Parts: sequence; C-alpha cells; structure tokens
Amino acid sequence: MRKDLSTIKIVSIFILVVLPFIFSAVKAQTSDLSALDIQITGNQASISQNLNSLEVNSSGFSITAFLQAPGDVTFLGMDYQTTLIILGILAALLLAIVIVLYLVKDQLNALLIKREQQDQEAPESGLTKLYKSTGRAFYPVKDFVVDKLNPTLGVLTVIGILVIYLAFDMYNRAQDLGTQVGYAPEQPVKFSHKLHAGQYNIDCQYCHTGVQESKSATIPSTNVCMNCHNYIQEGPKYGSKEIKKVIESYENDEPIDWVRIHNLPDHVYFNHAQHVKVGNLKCQECHGQVQNMEVVHQHAKLEMGWCINCHREKNIDASNEYYQKTFDFIEEHDKYTVSDMGGTECQKCHY
Repeated sequence: MRKDLSTIKIVSIFILVVLPFIFSAVKAQTSDLSALDIQITGNQASISQNLNSLEVNSSGFSITAFLQAPGDVTFLGMDYQTTLIILGILAALLLAIVIVLYLVKDQLNALLIKREQQDQEAPESGLTKLYKSTGRAFYPVKDFVVDKLNPTLGVLTVIGILVIYLAFDMYNRAQDLGTQVGYAPEQPVKFSHKLHAGQYNIDCQYCHTGVQESKSATIPSTNVCMNCHNYIQEGPKYGSKEIKKVIESYENDEPIDWVRIHNLPDHVYFNHAQHVKVGNLKCQECHGQVQNMEVVHQHAKLEMGWCINCHREKNIDASNEYYQKTFDFIEEHDKYTVSDMGGTECQKCHY
C-alpha cells in the first residue's frame, strides 16, 4: 500500500509541477524562436546545434527542451496549439487515474478495517485453541492450517482423501466377494477331519472315492462310515451322540444333509480327476491342511485369478505317466507349465 501511495505522489507532482513548467517554457520561447523540440534521453542530456536548452531531471531520466532557429513553430513535430491540447489531455487522464487510485485505496482500507473487526468478534476456532494449548511446537502447522489454508479447500481435501481411500478399500474387498474364504458352516454331524485324517491318518480317498475318477470328489454315504462305526460307536469328544446320528441315517436309509463348503459358480467347470490324477495335485494345495481342521473351512479363494496363477506357475510333473506321449517335448524345455498346454483357455474352465 505504501508503494502504491508513493507512485500516486510521483504522478501528482508530475502533473502539478513539471507539466505547467513545460507549458510556461514553451510559451515563453515561442515569441522569439520558431520551434521547441523536446527529447527524452537517459541520465545524460544531449544538446544539439549549440543552442540553449532547458533540462528537467526526475527519477533517473531527463526532459530536455531544445531551442532551434527561427522558422516554423513546432513541438515534437507539431505546432504549439496541437501540442498544448495533447498535453492537456494527458494531464487530465493522469489526474483521473490519481483520483481513481485514491478512491480504490479508500475502499480497500474500509474493507480491511471491516475484516479486522469481524476477526476480532469471531470466536476462536478449534484449531486455534488446539494451537494455543499445545504451545509453540505447532507454529508451522498453525501458520499453514489456520492462517493460509482455505477452510472450504481444507474440508474438500480431507473429504477427497477419504473418498479415494474408501474407493480403494471397496475395490479390494469387492475382489473377494463370493470367495467365502474362512467359511465354516455348522454341519448336521460334528465330523472331525482332525481326528479321522490327522490322528487316525485315514486317506482322503477312502471317503472321497470319486476324486480320481470323476469331476466331483463326492461325499461318502453312511454305509462307508459304517465300515468303522459298526465297531466304534463312541467318540472321544462327543461320546455316542454324534455317531448315533450316522447310525440312524444308515438304518433309516436317509442321507445326511451336509452343508456344501466349496461352492463354484454354475458356469465354472472343474474336474477333480483331471487335477488329482493328471496334475498330481495334493488335496492340501486347494483345501489347506484339512488333517488339522476340527471344523473344515474354505482355505483358498477358488476364483479365476487364483486358478490361472497356479496354471501359470506350476511346472508339469514329468514323472506322471499320463505325459508319456509328451516326455520328449517336455525334456527339451526347462519349464513347461499348464498354461503352455492351453490351461488358461476359457473353455478349459467354462461351459
């Protein structure tokens, strides 16, 4: 504001002092001389034709009026009357600018005073109170948040960050929709894989007989259970309560309504025999350490990306007799994956 006021003062002095002085000099000399030529130069004035000159210095530049021999009366190539009119117009314009600048200055001062009064009357914000209570350690934070950061912009920034975070979190969670990892429903009979497959070391295929021959691993009927439970009718944890359910199902010829755990979409084709017999996969690679599960739960996502990743990374087991016809080709390659054999083609997994 002080710099602007200094500029206004300089312009005012030029209008009120310098221009009238030039006018009087021009008028005085035109009675005896024919022309008045004004040149604006740098810090040094130039004098031509060894004539008298009138020099006015101001702010690093000089205004020099040269007196020439009698002839046509001119001023910067114009007659005196035209020059006087132009200088008068310039003086009026500069005076109007000065008046406008003064009015603008007054308006700005009024707005500044009004803003200061509002700031004094307004209650302290929570950030200001926090700043005062926490001491001088938060000076940089206060200067930026309280004084410089636009409140609306700050709120929008925080909301934007939250929206982006929630969008990414929702996207990641959406990837697992329908995968049912950890799904462990309560079964009609409390059957313990930890006891049967773990402690007694019963092979998975003894109960799930279709795993090497068919698309489904199959759930055993109760007559398979009775091979053992004709003789074992009491368990270590639940006594005869749970085993009695199996015996009643067998005697009444009514199947047990087991709750399916590993569910795949209807459009997905998965063949257990192909993976267990040909791919030589172990049950634990897809179902986890079932022999340690008291209650079976879903271990893997069983989604498309999970399956394709296995097909791309798992090497072919060259010792499997199924691949006898391609042994020669496989031995020529350091790595030969299921994907190389078309394992990622859509029709391999989709109807």
